[in-house]
Amino acid sequence: MNRLLPLLSIAVAAILAVMLLMAKREIANLTATSPTKAEDTAVAAGTPAVAAPHSEGVSAEPVAEPAPGSADAAEQEIDAEMVQKTLKNHQRVMTSIARMRENPTMNKMIEAGQRGTIGALYTDFIEYLGLDADETKYFMDLLMSRQMENVDFGMKLMGGQLSEEEKQAMAEHLKEVGDAMESQMETFLNSEKDFEEFKFYEKTIGERMALSQMDQKLAEAGQPLSDSEYRNLLDMMYREREGFDWSTNLHNQESTDIGPDRFSRENLQKHMADIGRLNTQIFDQAMRMLTPEQFEAFKASIQATTDMQMAQLEMAGQLLRGGE
Repeated sequence: MNRLLPLLSIAVAAILAVMLLMAKREIANLTATSPTKAEDTAVAAGTPAVAAPHSEGVSAEPVAEPAPGSADAAEQEIDAEMVQKTLKNHQRVMTSIARMRENPTMNKMIEAGQRGTIGALYTDFIEYLGLDADETKYFMDLLMSRQMENVDFGMKLMGGQLSEEEKQAMAEHLKEVGDAMESQMETFLNSEKDFEEFKFYEKTIGERMALSQMDQKLAEAGQPLSDSEYRNLLDMMYREREGFDWSTNLHNQESTDIGPDRFSRENLQKHMADIGRLNTQIFDQAMRMLTPEQFEAFKASIQATTDMQMAQLEMAGQLLRGGE
């Protein structure tokens, strides 16, 4: 399941982007007719409303409780009503998420975004295989058959209506989908060597993202990595990760356990600490393999990629814990 967590996070990010676009359009339409209603919608959509101007130099003194029947008490009653409206709007949004894949326009937008992102992740492998246009399309179709299952799962998670048993059943289903895709990929590649390289590629997407970012910076500085230097770094990072003594099972790429205990805040904190120690070991090895300039670019890329991956894991954790 861990192997698919970045793909699930990509799916969730695409859903959120489409929802944000929809929310902004709704707010823009409402603003012309009812500013107050627009502000309520902004709150429900997670978009900040424009604050009213305030005078400088006003101290933040404690506010006394309003007397019953006073104007302030009436305002609080209105605020409570707005909270209830916001909660209802939130429920409406969650329902919309669950139904979004039924909307052909939204479905096309999400799928197009996913195809572009997945294509970027696998560009190097497509180049390695030397695929033509038709072969590339078929290769991408195989990947997208799995990815859109992740999109469906992400939508249902965000809808907040799944029981723990249903989440676990869907995780098992995703594994079956992944296994079926791998079987079809093996047939398509028609080469044991290429298929093994594909499986290794999937296991090292995180490392490749960091190295690609580093390689781009070095290329701009006129110090690009050679193909052998890139592969040696990649192999080293993979060996260090595989041989690391983890304190949780969050690193296990074969596990289908998506229960809230596994993705508890405590486990996530332990995993983040593990990643910090692993990065230290990787830095010790990389320092012997790179020039000082290359090593600084390597460290910066590893840190940026680690921050992104931790954000993805926390996002997945919140969804799998039911938003807690």
